[in-house]
Amino acid sequence: MNEFLDLRINTVHYRGNRGGVILSGNCMLSGNRYIASINRDELVDLPIIRKGKIWRLWGVEKECELQFPGANVQENMIYVSQAQNLSSTYENLINFIVDEEKISLSESRHLLEHFEGNLRQAIIDNDIEALSNVLPEKKATILCETFASANIQEAVKFLERLGLSQSIAKKVVEMYGRESISKIITDPYRLLSFGVAWSEVDHFATNHCYIDSKSELRLSAAVEEALYRACDDGSTAIKLKDLRLVLNGVLNSTSLVHKALSLNGVSAQYRAIDNFYYPAGGWLIEQRIAQWVIEKKKEPVKELFTTPQLKQIIDDFQQLETLTFSSVQKKALKLCSSTNLNLLIGANGVGKNKILQCLYRGVVKFHPDMPLYRISLNGKLVNAMNSIDGVNNQTVSGFVKYMRRHAIEQDMMLVIEEANMIDNVQFYRLINQLPKGCRLILVGDNKQLSPLGVGSILQALSETDIAKTVLKDKYDVPENGTIDYVLESIRQGIWRGIKAYTDDLSGVGFVSCSNSDIDHNVLELYKRLSDEDPDTQVICPTQSGSGGADTLNALIQPLANTSLEELTYVDSEFGFMSYRSNTGPFTVGDKVVYTKCNENNELRDGSLGEIIKQLNPNKSNSPICKIDFGVDGVHNFKPEDLEDLEMAYAITAHRAQGYRFKNVIIPVRQSRSLDRSLLYAAISCGVERVILVGNREAAINAVEKFATSTRTVGLAKLIVGVK
Repeated sequence: MNEFLDLRINTVHYRGNRGGVILSGNCMLSGNRYIASINRDELVDLPIIRKGKIWRLWGVEKECELQFPGANVQENMIYVSQAQNLSSTYENLINFIVDEEKISLSESRHLLEHFEGNLRQAIIDNDIEALSNVLPEKKATILCETFASANIQEAVKFLERLGLSQSIAKKVVEMYGRESISKIITDPYRLLSFGVAWSEVDHFATNHCYIDSKSELRLSAAVEEALYRACDDGSTAIKLKDLRLVLNGVLNSTSLVHKALSLNGVSAQYRAIDNFYYPAGGWLIEQRIAQWVIEKKKEPVKELFTTPQLKQIIDDFQQLETLTFSSVQKKALKLCSSTNLNLLIGANGVGKNKILQCLYRGVVKFHPDMPLYRISLNGKLVNAMNSIDGVNNQTVSGFVKYMRRHAIEQDMMLVIEEANMIDNVQFYRLINQLPKGCRLILVGDNKQLSPLGVGSILQALSETDIAKTVLKDKYDVPENGTIDYVLESIRQGIWRGIKAYTDDLSGVGFVSCSNSDIDHNVLELYKRLSDEDPDTQVICPTQSGSGGADTLNALIQPLANTSLEELTYVDSEFGFMSYRSNTGPFTVGDKVVYTKCNENNELRDGSLGEIIKQLNPNKSNSPICKIDFGVDGVHNFKPEDLEDLEMAYAITAHRAQGYRFKNVIIPVRQSRSLDRSLLYAAISCGVERVILVGNREAAINAVEKFATSTRTVGLAKLIVGVK
């Protein structure tokens, strides 16, 4: 048996139905021709056995006589016992040497002989000193740089041949670099983490990588896939009984479901705790938050005000504002000043803002050196916050960036307004920047819609024993027929205060119509109201279908924006191209919404903007437009950045949270997403006029039916379990 030989494939003669292959090629060192027979058990990555690839083969070498018509030919045969793909080792290197002629063939052979199989590591390690024993230093440097570049390109091409989109292939290579091919071949289920469908990944794994259907690798991946599906609604955990149902839909086998769950959560991709299963990433974040909460509860705390001081603060504020706090509101002030972690919970109009204003004045008066920050996720909401001397108003992302640059070690107070909009990732980033001893107050309505991202911080923390005040009584009783009156009724599950729409309507009105007429009526209303005031917004319960954001954006855009200046970009193959979104072309003047969270540019999922200028791109990666996101700044967008934008003439209720518009139009039809909390969130965005359009019975049922969140959040359970 030979030690090994490196064979560059010239021809693939035969591929067996079960994976075996017969090929021929030339030895990289000697140049001799060989025919190799490899059975399926020795193949790790069959899809890249093709002409030009280089393989290292171990096995028994024999000289055989092959019979052809009119002649007998002597061939060197190798019956392979072990095979290793070397395309990432030699192919890019040798092709560079031979095709580009930067290094001579004799120099390449000297390299191979000198390093005796260790050339790959020397190049990966960028060991110019060792390579310079054979090559001039300049050529050694070129060799390493070219290998690195070509290796990455080869990985992207390989992943694209598997059927992955270029964007997914690039993400895989960004994650795994030079090891991308081996990582995906040895565990193809890694592709699940990049958004590739289970059916595609499983087919490739079982048919090309020969993963057994009962293997622990596959079953563990199936649990991971089931968790992805179960947590698609923003949940961070799933109960075991619910997981069984979802997992059966993945594996289609009760026995395999039982075997998969018997793995007891040992996978690095998920955690099993009691009767709850957590995706690993979500579990790590929630575990960190839980530990932080427990530590915060144990911190010693000093009361900000003495009893006489607090009484003075309250008396002065009540006199200034000509109001009288209730006993519950006074207790809330006491709790805010005597704890390091506190929740202030309640609907609009219950006095949260007045309580905070009173608290701020007290802190500024008695603790003028204490840093005092007031933050919210929504930049527009931050801009609308009333200005108070000594209080710094910022967005969450802006505050996190500020804290990274300016470490504050002294005691400080941080108030998060509209905390019901904060998800786990945002809160995780935030707490990692807070100094010990920081006083944190989360303010919001835990009955509102869940955040766009995973988890629900305010809801989860409200289920623990963290200090909190729940305000229920309205500070100002809303007038019958106003938007506030309708909102209060909806919170109580009562349909009242909603009038038939008229042109002079103020408050909340309704236009009853069939599902087929919803889009037409919304379009007519939008045209009429936006002509009166451009601060008019369509807020939808659904993204697609009749009354959905996508459908209405396609209808409203040509009506609202007559600009013919479509955004164009430079395509590396076809030159100048017009950019198309999922609802049509983007044009200058379009209203758009950002659909991702990007800590670098301070934009969040739901940031609203307007395309204000077409730039003049001269290459494929040039910025093509400027977009004004108001208080979130003006940003240049490249073609790939536009994938994170959608039209925003109509947006979903989740993305509208925290915004206020003079006129709001809400299409209503029967759907699973339509419930009390969604209608409440959409109507609460209106300032003067809200018009519901569509199925009146569906709207009444949504209000009267108890609104329950389907989102399962594991944070409260972890807080109890953390020791």
